[in-house]
Parts: sequence; C-alpha cells; structure tokens
Amino acid sequence: MGVANLKPAEQRWQGQLIRFAPYIVIGVILIILPLFLSPYLQSTMMTK
Repeated sequence: MGVANLKPAEQRWQGQLIRFAPYIVIGVILIILPLFLSPYLQSTMMTK
C-alpha cells in the first residue's frame, strides 16, 4: 500500500501530522523534561 492510493483526506491529514510533528515532539519534551530534571537537580543539590 503506497502513498499514491491514499484518499485525499488521508493525504491532507498525514501532511498536517508531518507538519505538526516537530511541535508535538517539542511540547512532549518540555512537559516530560521537568519531571525528570527536578528529581535529578534535587539529588545533585543534596549531595553538594
């Protein structure tokens, strides 16, 4: 199943997904990073 036999609506949806994927990834990183960083920073500050 190639890209050629997709319906136009599916092609439009995939194009939007590809266009917005970097923003979604950055958003997820910005949400998850503080959750991982705060315990890490607290543990490094405790040891000093």
